[in-house]
Amino acid sequence: MKKIKVILSVFYWLIFLFLVGLAAILSLSRFNNPLKLRFFSVQSGSMAPTIPVGSLIVVRSTNDYQINDIVSVRGGRNDQEVVTHRIVDIISGERPKYQLKGDANENPDPELVPARRVIGKLIITLPYLGYLIAFAQTPQGFIILLVVPGVILLYSEINRLKEALLEFLSLRKQKRKDGKKG
Repeated sequence: MKKIKVILSVFYWLIFLFLVGLAAILSLSRFNNPLKLRFFSVQSGSMAPTIPVGSLIVVRSTNDYQINDIVSVRGGRNDQEVVTHRIVDIISGERPKYQLKGDANENPDPELVPARRVIGKLIITLPYLGYLIAFAQTPQGFIILLVVPGVILLYSEINRLKEALLEFLSLRKQKRKDGKKG
């Protein structure tokens, strides 16, 4: 019986840490934060083999971008679109612009990217984790990866509170009995 409790406790903490980590990654991928980190899921093969499709990438905002840096930028047509490519040229000026190119693409991107659209420089690539994050951002993924484990944790905590309350009441009742005898 004790072994089962230990296994359940480990399982409980793994789910809890998974949920906290997933929530942190999802919020860091959506909002600006003091760490200047953003997380993105790679959806295309334009940077393969350097960055495989389905990778989770972490980018950090900085003011210093150089040729050969891999950067994530907001798309020109849509602020929700994020493109991650390598800087192949920098057009200097009052406001620098960057010529980008995907490693798997033959030609550079046709549009120069102004510095204001650069989100950050790639600092780490985590293969396959991007699939999980992309799935978690869908309604079904949100329910399966966050709501269901959250409900399991909530149920577990309610049971723990119930057990602790019953134990407390039992001890209190025992103390009253012992007090009446003495």
